[in-house]
Amino acid sequence: KACHSEITSNFDQKGKFFSTFQADLAKADSIFVAKGWRNPSTGLWNASSSKPLVVTQNQAAAMYAYQVLLEDKSNGIHNPKYARAILDNILAEITK
Repeated sequence: KACHSEITSNFDQKGKFFSTFQADLAKADSIFVAKGWRNPSTGLWNASSSKPLVVTQNQAAAMYAYQVLLEDKSNGIHNPKYARAILDNILAEITK
């Protein structure tokens, strides 16, 4: 279902918010995949009761925050400054 279909302006015109946000979200995903934490085929985390994923508390928080941004499906526009800060924090944590 379309979200805010009455809005006709392109939010990417000033500062490329959407394209930058989407690129950074994809970058985070590729880092999660490279670390073996996320399955690129299923989009699920590589963890189970028989094979737990061992990460730090901050890494787990980054994984959770990533999932929240992903599931929101607004690409950050519902609260752009907050969403951008979350994504920046995710990238900072997983690129250490």
